[in-house]
Amino acid sequence: MRLLSYNCRGLGSKRAVRALKSLLRQASLQVVFLMETKQTDEENEEVRKELGFPEGESWPADTTRGGRAGGLSICWVEEIG
Repeated sequence: MRLLSYNCRGLGSKRAVRALKSLLRQASLQVVFLMETKQTDEENEEVRKELGFPEGESWPADTTRGGRAGGLSICWVEEIG
């Protein structure tokens, strides 16, 4: 199994998503775990689809203090599920 665990430090920009896509192209990964996405569930879902992973779960960033902190997302290919 090929797995990547990546501290994103935010995926709020198209530039950050492009950089992650470039990283993913270099290896045929089955599972990707993203930390510090700083995004809502809906935003994490959009990124997961853009990265080409059909399956996944996410936990939203904490917005209770006026900003965004945390946020997790795990994505996998169908064969893993």
